Amino acid sequence: MTKVLHVHASPKREYSASGQMADIFLDEYRKINPAHEIETLSLFESDLPEFGFDQTTAKFAPIFGDQLTQEQEQKWQVILDVISRFDKADKIIVSTPMWNGSIPYKLKHYIDIIVQPLVTFGFNPETGEHFGLLKDRPLQFVLTRSSVPVGDPFDNQLPYLRSIFGFMGILDHRVVVAESTTRPTSEERAQYIAEFSEILKQAAAEF
Repeated sequence: MTKVLHVHASPKREYSASGQMADIFLDEYRKINPAHEIETLSLFESDLPEFGFDQTTAKFAPIFGDQLTQEQEQKWQVILDVISRFDKADKIIVSTPMWNGSIPYKLKHYIDIIVQPLVTFGFNPETGEHFGLLKDRPLQFVLTRSSVPVGDPFDNQLPYLRSIFGFMGILDHRVVVAESTTRPTSEERAQYIAEFSEILKQAAAEF
């Protein structure tokens, strides 16, 4: 069965513009692919593991030849479980707002968990090149920001997401961006989001 993972990175719940847009996308996707399994990981409602001394020690142990304690091995296994959950998905959706030109801290936390040497990326010391270890698959970005157009020098959201997921080997990126979500009234905001309905439905049909 095809598995779809939706990683959502807004704390605003039903008021989230990126979440509302993702809902439009997923509603259409379900109509087209009713047998596919869709799982949503809401990062602001998830208990993501910390990445401190023990996890960092375990991260570099294969490279430095360190011996891990049982507690460190257990904590590292928690990290590997998060990566496994991500990697089991045949298709991935990331819906997120822009925060301060970049991404919310919870999404950065999640990315810092799943991007690991010898697990999701490798390095060739002879050529100095990094390479992804994950299989390529469709990755749909559903992005919002209040006033920053794509390509603006302040846009560190889309370029970073493209770069870091590509770093792991996931290169089939599809993108829908709402660039101006800040509106004077909730009605105008809803109308603006509704303008993306057909774009999102078409993206879902092609996903």
